[in-house]
Amino acid sequence: MIGESHPPPAWNRRKAGANDCPDAARDRACSLLANAAERRAMAWRALALAYRPPTAGWLASLESGAACQDMAGAVEWTPGGADRLARPIERVRQAAAQLSTSPSGGLDEASAEYARLYGADHGLVPSVESAYFDGERQVEVERVYATHGLHTVACDSVAVDHVANQLEFVYVLCRREESAWESADVDAAKRLRRTEREFLRRHLATWAVALLRATEREATLPLYPALAGILRETLAIETRASALRGRAGAGSSARPVDRGRRPGNANG
Repeated sequence: MIGESHPPPAWNRRKAGANDCPDAARDRACSLLANAAERRAMAWRALALAYRPPTAGWLASLESGAACQDMAGAVEWTPGGADRLARPIERVRQAAAQLSTSPSGGLDEASAEYARLYGADHGLVPSVESAYFDGERQVEVERVYATHGLHTVACDSVAVDHVANQLEFVYVLCRREESAWESADVDAAKRLRRTEREFLRRHLATWAVALLRATEREATLPLYPALAGILRETLAIETRASALRGRAGAGSSARPVDRGRRPGNANG
């Protein structure tokens, strides 16, 4: 889990005042862009939770559609974005509804599937960036976090470059962007938006295809492949990376690096 190493900026919504946006058109633009950043933040947060161990509340939010609505927020402002997510979102809701019929409400089954796929000790799908590349990817990611005054909290049992931590990092950047737009700090907001996209292009987008394809190959329940479909489309739209849609390009050739370890040891 991503934590602040210094007090976070105020994230409470407020309307830009006359001193912030003297021009009415700029005021409206700042408000709209703040709302877009907020929706993207909620989407990345919802996607991060998809790669944390499941909870009963999370499964219920998938079945009700609340979590899916949050996930759609990252791309609903782009032309055709909502249409591209409609099918994978429906697949997620159907998978959650199917699980809900079990005596545990689906929690036992989803927990077992999560451990089988992504478990730190024996997971079949490596869920950390450093498992797919030689070099110091984990150190690079940690350096990026530190540059922005962030760190992974001590109680977190997964590696700093775990997919959930990377998604949560983008969530934090979006929240900061939202705050900048609300303060009419246009330069800061644009800088944060560039940082979000650069981080996705340089890190998560370079290995997401391998992660998502392995999930689809190894899963025995439909839930996690359906969630993989949402993450794939979201990343493709955010990074404009054709590779994430199955064509050649950056990220499509990533494979787990053989370091003489069982695959599960690459999960954090």
